[in-house]
Amino acid sequence: DFAEMPLSGKGKIVSFTQIHAGPEVFAEKTPYCIAIIDLEEGARIAAQVCDCKYEELKAGQEVEAVFRKFYASGDKGAIHYGTKFIPKF
Repeated sequence: DFAEMPLSGKGKIVSFTQIHAGPEVFAEKTPYCIAIIDLEEGARIAAQVCDCKYEELKAGQEVEAVFRKFYASGDKGAIHYGTKFIPKF
């Protein structure tokens, strides 16, 4: 059985890497950072970390979820949004 669980959007980086050659829809965004994040509630997820430089990230660093643009697609440029994370300095 599954149950809905509200998440705070706060967590810590476990591991991270920088992507230099990602999927075509993210080509304009390279390089970008992806991290494995342990959320406060116990879930572990993979997500993009934005608004920082790769060199500024470290394991154990606190991060917080933000709602951001992922990419635009199609002839009319439909914009896709979702959750990314920003580091807390």
